[in-house]
Formats: sequence, C-alpha cells, structure tokens
Amino acid sequence: MKIKKKKIKKIMIEKHREYDLIVKKILDPTEKRTAKLCVNPYLYTKEFEKKFSEISKSYSNLLEFVFQQYAKSSKIQEVLEYPEELETFLNSLNVYEKNLAAARIDIFVTENDGLKMCESNCEIPGANEESYFLEQEFLKIYGKENLKAMPRMEIVYNTLMKYYEIQADYFGLEKKSSLNVYLTQWRPEIERIMGEYDIIMDYFRKKGHKCGIIDPNEVEIRDNKAYAPDGNRIDLIYRRFTADELPKFANKKWQMAIDWDKAEVAIVNPFCTN
Repeated sequence: MKIKKKKIKKIMIEKHREYDLIVKKILDPTEKRTAKLCVNPYLYTKEFEKKFSEISKSYSNLLEFVFQQYAKSSKIQEVLEYPEELETFLNSLNVYEKNLAAARIDIFVTENDGLKMCESNCEIPGANEESYFLEQEFLKIYGKENLKAMPRMEIVYNTLMKYYEIQADYFGLEKKSSLNVYLTQWRPEIERIMGEYDIIMDYFRKKGHKCGIIDPNEVEIRDNKAYAPDGNRIDLIYRRFTADELPKFANKKWQMAIDWDKAEVAIVNPFCTN
C-alpha cells in the first residue's frame, strides 16, 4: 500500500510540474505576472449553472435597460450622479439595439449553496483566456474522467460575431465572413499579459479571421473608417480597456472614443456601456 501511495504521489508531482511549466510558458512568457494554477478545480452541476445563469442574465438585462434609457432619462442621470464631462460624453454616443456583449459579474458561493454577487464590471469584456487555458490544460494533463470545461472561447467568439452583425446593420456595412479584428489595449498592459491575448487571437485566426492587438492610440480614423498601423481597414475592434482610462492614456482624451464611435467600425463593448 505504501509503495502504491508513493507511486501515485510521484505521478502527481510530475503532473503538477508539467502543469506549472506549460502555464508559465504560455500565460507568462515575459515573467511579468503570476498565473495561478487550478489544481483543485471547482465542480458544479447543471442545476447550479442554471441558478447563477439566471442571476447573470437578469443583471445584464438591467444594465442594458440603463444603457438604452440613459440619454433620455433625467431620473437615471440623476441617480448615477456622473460628472458633467462624463455625462456629456455618454450623451454623445451611439446606443445600439444591444450593447452589453460581455460583462464580468463576480458571483460567490455562500453557505448552503447560496449565491452572492459581490462586484460587477460591465466595461471590460475580458474573454476568460486565462481560465480557458488553465481548464483545458488541467483536463489534458490530469485526465479527469466525466469532467468538461465550459467552452469559454467559443462563447466569446459567438458573442462578438453577434454584436459585430448588430453594428454592421446599424452602419449599413457589408457583412464579411473573414474579418480584420483588433484587440485594443494600452501598451504596458499588452506587454504584461501578452500570453493571454495570444490565446484569443489564435482562436480567432483558427476561425478564419485576421487578428492582432494594438495600443488604442495607434488606431487611425480616416474618412470615417478605422485603420490599423499597416494601413488595412479594421472591421471589429475588441475593446479591452475602460473608458475612464481615456483622460489618462489616450492622446485625444474623450475625443478618441467619440471619433471611434462615429466611425464605420464595430466596437465591442461600445463606449455607451461606461
């Protein structure tokens, strides 16, 4: 029995080492961050998934209502108490049929399997690249039977394509099967977690799209269209920064977002979700 336990322990140590190495190699190639290992994954049932999905969908519907009504509802503006400069900015933006393509709602499990929403962020449409990679590699290395991970990248991909179509209809753009997609994020953040961005960019490329990442200041608006530094027109901007960062990092401050918003390019999430 002791020999068997030692053998199992040795095997698990090797698996932990393999997991640690691949995570550091892919998620932290520049050694500027620490990617956590999910060696003890949280398991949940379909019933539990349905329970927290209802909370998430309900809250998303509430946020979407606020986006739709903000510009014409003095009551909502009064309740939110935004600074005048931000209020003017939001009132100048496009509001589409649907705007909240992705949101992060932090839901924690309480005692007796209760749920509590502790935080929400409706403006950083993160694609869960880190969680996706950790889960996929965990299942591959540890070979847990009867377990499967949520198809995070496919959900994100389908969501972005849906919202691209909404904005393409709004601007009367030709719908393409192969898009020129750019993630936009400030340069220091790109360098810090480039490993994560590589995961989603590779996923888009496998779907037949061109995909890159640039600093927002590198996007050129010309003739009411958006262009990448290589001169090619951008079809979809996947925004990975928040609007409140514009005054600090954008060369044109709030005006940069307004120029993007008026240009014939799909932006997810649109700036009205601020």
